Amino acid sequence: MDFDLAQVRKEIKDQGIALSTVSISAVSARFDDSTRAFVVGNQGLRFVLNLFVKNPNDSVPRKLALQTSTDPTKYLALDSAHVVMKQDEQLFAGVAGFTQLTSAVHDTTLSTIRVIALLSLKDPLRRTGPLTVNFIVTVMGKKDI
Repeated sequence: MDFDLAQVRKEIKDQGIALSTVSISAVSARFDDSTRAFVVGNQGLRFVLNLFVKNPNDSVPRKLALQTSTDPTKYLALDSAHVVMKQDEQLFAGVAGFTQLTSAVHDTTLSTIRVIALLSLKDPLRRTGPLTVNFIVTVMGKKDI
């Protein structure tokens, strides 16, 4: 999905946050009804989530920005009641991609950034269905955009 960085910057400005101070502290998810049914039907299913970033205007491959634990003893599990992943607790920065993501927000010469989500399931599905997830990013630990 391509994100309109001008719109993101406007939302940051409208909330009284200085662009130079923006940092990402958490990511939460909002589900539509069909996705909520999928999550409830697969409650407890373990997964790894990778979020990659890419400038859609260049040929550089995508870079890992954020990732949940890849340690089998620390996999996250689908839970319709738990939709917040905090940085350095459930979500960990991939240095190159995370830097690119935060830099893209600060770089007013960029108009878009592509974010690619890859969900790797570690258990067999019990229910199938469409997945539509909106990710909400918390900046500075207090504002959602």
